[in-house]
Amino acid sequence: MICFTAGSNGRPKAIIRSYESWINSFKVQQETIQYPSNTLSMIVGQCSHSLHFFGLMESLYRNMHPVVLDPFTPKKFFTICENTLPKLLYITPVHLGLLLQYFKAFDAAPVHSLRYLIVGGASVDASALENVQLMFPNAVIHEFFGATETSYISIKTPNCPQDSVGKLCSGVAVRILDANQNPLPVGQIGNIWVQSNQLFIRTVWGEDATLFDDNGFIHIGDMGYVDKNHHLYFVGRNNHQVTIAGKNILLSPIEKCIQDHLKTSEVVVVSVADSLKENRLSILTSLSLNKKQQRALFSKIRLEFGALATPKTIVSVPTWPLLASGKTNRILLQKLVSP
Repeated sequence: MICFTAGSNGRPKAIIRSYESWINSFKVQQETIQYPSNTLSMIVGQCSHSLHFFGLMESLYRNMHPVVLDPFTPKKFFTICENTLPKLLYITPVHLGLLLQYFKAFDAAPVHSLRYLIVGGASVDASALENVQLMFPNAVIHEFFGATETSYISIKTPNCPQDSVGKLCSGVAVRILDANQNPLPVGQIGNIWVQSNQLFIRTVWGEDATLFDDNGFIHIGDMGYVDKNHHLYFVGRNNHQVTIAGKNILLSPIEKCIQDHLKTSEVVVVSVADSLKENRLSILTSLSLNKKQQRALFSKIRLEFGALATPKTIVSVPTWPLLASGKTNRILLQKLVSP
């Protein structure tokens, strides 16, 4: 089976996955979340998003026809939920945020039928989880970490450490290695190598930076570490870093810090060429911050990451640009600050 993926950079590529690997992913999900095979699913958004396409295929594998909400509007969502009573929801954090805004603004009725939320594409803002639970009082939230090339690596439930991306799924092996592929101690950040029966076979079109070893492990650029209880912590991608005054700086942890501070997922940190220090950083967010709020944010970043990693400017983007998949359009945001 040929699958397409573009992440948030808008540059698609096509990969091949075996039919068996898809079935293995479906089994991992059902065994981990433990829902009946006749559970009705709802998919929020276009099936061009890998999560939504996965939800479609998973439902059809169970001989169930999911409710696909495309085009999506929050009002339509609550109306259809009332009429169809879905129990499993596939949704991105962006769409979840839009539902929360509508839920609070229009005092919408909670959806009691939902029992399982499967969220992918990005992490959910921790401050929003309490409100999500008010909107779906009977649902358990499951955030998954993985990619089209790997499928499930870990799944996060409310019992997992807040900063983790969940516990490693059954049948998934992870090695944390340094740049020379030497094993690193537990808790130390390195390159995440994954082995499971859910992996893709190869890329057939587009750029591919995947590394393979002789033992069936692959590395797609993710960095992080694993704790002693097999919880995985993602800290960024090795191509999502810049050099400032000769020092390599990961952007993902800075973004996470800002998102937690501002209580919004609509934050991106980008680099802009600088003749003195190679690059300088800029924050883009959908919020409008006054001078006092900006100073407080810069102070927090400087305290946690140092002066070199502290962005110099904040740009407000009230209309947050999204790809058709529901992910943030990073290319468009980069253009807003590039010379």
